[in-house]
Amino acid sequence: MFSLLLNLLLGLRNIRASFDSLLWFCLLAYAENLESQAQELIDAENAKQEAEKAVAASADAASSE
Repeated sequence: MFSLLLNLLLGLRNIRASFDSLLWFCLLAYAENLESQAQELIDAENAKQEAEKAVAASADAASSE
């Protein structure tokens, strides 16, 4: 009876370790996805600011002529 209980507990521990590994893998994948989305937003904002600067510079050049 003791060995059966011990085997059951060891099996549960192995299942838990596998679950924890899978959970960490999923969390890391999610974090990488969020990081990628954040970088895309940063790049889009930088491009927008550069375009606004170019429009402002063009307007300044046109007004000084």
